[in-house]
Amino acid sequence: MGLPVGGTRIGVYALSGFCSAMGGIAMSLYMDSGNPTNATGMELDVIAVVVIGGTLLTGGAGSVTGTVLGVLIYSTIYQITYFSNLPASLVTISIGGLLLAFIALQKLLQRRSD
Repeated sequence: MGLPVGGTRIGVYALSGFCSAMGGIAMSLYMDSGNPTNATGMELDVIAVVVIGGTLLTGGAGSVTGTVLGVLIYSTIYQITYFSNLPASLVTISIGGLLLAFIALQKLLQRRSD
């Protein structure tokens, strides 16, 4: 495409660092502390949101709009399971099952398009 690889790479890393800093500041303001372990264990949640939003784990396809829809779907399902008085471990298992179902659906749709 004729993009300068070095400059593009530095720009992407700078943007990623900026977004990480803004997320850290927002988390510190929300939690009223700057504890670096505040978001430990949220990796499954992030992956689930992105996959539910339609981004392929193999890369190459996805959108910000889909990720925002994934957040809305995930938070709705999380609130339903949380307020149904299930133990925290079952909520995590249900989110993992949902993630597995969406990955299987993506694979099925990918096979049909190929």
